[in-house]
Amino acid sequence: METHKAEPPSQSNAASAPPPKSSATRLAVLLGILAIVLGALAYDQIVAKPKCEAADKALEEFVQETNAKPVTDGGIVDREQVQKHFGWGPTWVKDNDQDGYTIEYYCWWGYMPYLSRQRHFIAVLYKGKSRRYAAHYRAEPEKGDLPSATVLKESPPAAETGGDKKEDGAKDKSQPAPAKDSADKTPAEGKATTEADKATAPTDKSDTNK
Repeated sequence: METHKAEPPSQSNAASAPPPKSSATRLAVLLGILAIVLGALAYDQIVAKPKCEAADKALEEFVQETNAKPVTDGGIVDREQVQKHFGWGPTWVKDNDQDGYTIEYYCWWGYMPYLSRQRHFIAVLYKGKSRRYAAHYRAEPEKGDLPSATVLKESPPAAETGGDKKEDGAKDKSQPAPAKDSADKTPAEGKATTEADKATAPTDKSDTNK
């Protein structure tokens, strides 16, 4: 009667063992992050971008129509009218009472950090004490459009104007003095010149022949 020895498990059976739980968890986390990124990208391009473009165009038309009306019929655009036009309040508000302006941010990413004021938003600028509409942007307002009370009050410093005067005076001193006229000469100088003229003057030939 023959007896068969038990063969040891092959390497293929050892390799087919289930992976540890840590690798499966890591894979699930990576897939979840990938799904979030793809969803955010889809929202940014399919939802936020077209809605922001449409709101920008609609606000421009609304402002032009309102400004065409007389002031007595409500031809002035203010913050309340803009908020009614959007149908919702601003996401962020920046008030500058010193320079007299306010900026309202309407963001299609809500309060999301970094993305809120980096992707698809409209900034509306108001000026004056009554905060009337001035302009709106698809980005941060340009610095040249922002009023600045400190810049208006500035005047050229006196040191610069005094320096200009000193430079002009230096230039005048560097120029050569004009030559003196014969009328300005002193009596002594006049006598010297007349005697020199007589000495250098040619004698008359008729006098010598006599």
